[in-house]
Amino acid sequence: GQASALRRSFVALHPDVKFYTLLIDRKDSSVEAEFPEHSILWAEDLGIPDFWRQSMKFDVIEWSTNVKPFAARRLLEVHEKVLYLDPDLYFYRNIDWVFYELDHCSAVVTPHATTPIYDGHSQGDLEWMRVGTFNLGFIGLSAGEETDKFLDWWGARCLSDGFLETASGVFVDQKWVTLGIGFFPGIKILYH
Repeated sequence: GQASALRRSFVALHPDVKFYTLLIDRKDSSVEAEFPEHSILWAEDLGIPDFWRQSMKFDVIEWSTNVKPFAARRLLEVHEKVLYLDPDLYFYRNIDWVFYELDHCSAVVTPHATTPIYDGHSQGDLEWMRVGTFNLGFIGLSAGEETDKFLDWWGARCLSDGFLETASGVFVDQKWVTLGIGFFPGIKILYH
């Protein structure tokens, strides 16, 4: 349901952008028949090394986030720019400006917060230290050599240590990008 709402809101504002829905479930043609408006990308078709063992190593939250680098790589084989959007997003305004940003960098990310939180109720800065600086419910990528290197690095980290274990210093796919900003200078932080 969330993916359908996201798709409708996005496509209404970006009719010329191809929209894909990534599913991590076992491939099932009846899903495609039930949702013909979706261009479905199946995780098992992404070329993830040792796919079935990897898929059983993680819980559903871990696995659904750890496939992102591989989905991005597959889509960048046919598109110059790719956005990953979590299904809990909904669009009220056009974001073509993000695609223009990707003309000048390999990736764009957004921070969880752009100012410290001093409300006395949330964990604020400490929470971002646990889960990572950037919210990977959104990432934009453009095709290129640095993006390929970033996706190789990020994908390998997701498969080796993409667990939801903040006490161990890892948080699925997301925490890695905190380091990636230093390793890959073409990644731009969006403050919009």
